[in-house]
Amino acid sequence: MLAALIGTLAGILAAYFRGFADMLLMRMVDIVLAFPTLVFAMLIVSLYGAGNLTIIVICAIVFFPSFARLTYGEVLSLRRALYVESAELFGGTRWQIISGPLLRGVGPLVLAQGFLTLAFAVGLESGLSFLGLGITPPTPSLGLMIASGQQYFLQSPWQLLIPSIVLVVLLVIFGYVADWIRDLLDPRGVGKVKRGRRGGAAPRVTAAEMIEGVSA
Repeated sequence: MLAALIGTLAGILAAYFRGFADMLLMRMVDIVLAFPTLVFAMLIVSLYGAGNLTIIVICAIVFFPSFARLTYGEVLSLRRALYVESAELFGGTRWQIISGPLLRGVGPLVLAQGFLTLAFAVGLESGLSFLGLGITPPTPSLGLMIASGQQYFLQSPWQLLIPSIVLVVLLVIFGYVADWIRDLLDPRGVGKVKRGRRGGAAPRVTAAEMIEGVSA
């Protein structure tokens, strides 16, 4: 949630105001993306110690650039939309436009990216906990369960297999939910066109739809 909040706000502000805000916010995103995720997470843990709060901070910093770049590209295209220009012509303030049409426009993408980021966050936390750098006992964690089960694999293999299977299933479910939300809430109906093509003859696409798809 912190990554979605910070990244969405940064992307909208950078794309809407451009200029100095664009340069400052997106350069911060580029700096974070320059660090490998696992190395950055291990650096933060080594400085502040393992624990729940440290994992939350790591996930917020590591995953907010994906939301920022997603909303940045979408807002750049939404700025030229007729309903956004109409809101500006009718005297809407910048805050009203940002919190109204722009936020509603990027909402479905942010929601889908949120479930995808949940999968990445679960994988990152499990990996750090497996290495002893994440959640600390007695708080339960799939990574801790896998690390503990690895020690007793020959005597009791289910202690390793069950949490490993649960982790994989959880990641796959989050991925499918993100895909389903993206298709369901896509304002351009891209997912519906794809499903229609799989089900039978390809639908006719107009020139306007082709231009809209290329711009997207």
